[in-house]
Amino acid sequence: MQGAQASLAEADAQAGLSVAQRGRREAIVAKTIELLATREPAQIHMREIAAEAGVALATLYRYFPSKELLYAHAVAAWGKSFAPMTRSQAGKAGCDAERIRGALRRTAKAYQRWPNFYRLILFLEITEDREAGKVYQAFSNQYQGLLATVLEDTEPEDATLAAEILLSSLGSALRKWSLGQWTIEQVLDHIDRAVTLVFGQPRPRT
Repeated sequence: MQGAQASLAEADAQAGLSVAQRGRREAIVAKTIELLATREPAQIHMREIAAEAGVALATLYRYFPSKELLYAHAVAAWGKSFAPMTRSQAGKAGCDAERIRGALRRTAKAYQRWPNFYRLILFLEITEDREAGKVYQAFSNQYQGLLATVLEDTEPEDATLAAEILLSSLGSALRKWSLGQWTIEQVLDHIDRAVTLVFGQPRPRT
């Protein structure tokens, strides 16, 4: 998300990091994302990340005192592309239900392609690392806010509530998928039905 990524830039500025230092920090995050593309979080070690990023282990820990904090920034950086893509695709839809349905389906498919990032999100939701939790919460809030903005024809307060409800519904479906209880097709069907219900078209009792 752009907002979550901005928080990293703001933190760098507040810490007085030089351009070279910011570059090293960004390289660490980028290499972490690359490793997470093919490896589960628990299988990746800080020493390995440092080596891949071309920095000393002590340097890595200076920028990211904990693995949880590094992973939180990796999730935020990975999600940076969601905002422009979502806004671009939303402009092609004819109504709010179509806009938010498309956004939620694209999110589910992104986690299908990058399952380790969803595993990280489940972990970061309950982490006891306060700084990592703050970064993750900023990421989560930005995404929920993004969903609300695609509801162009809905009153803002209702748009915020609808986004919150549907994001919670998506999270519930993705948890079942991550546990092997649902297929991604079931997740997508759940999204479609949830959006239909929120926008006032429940199925009649048979």
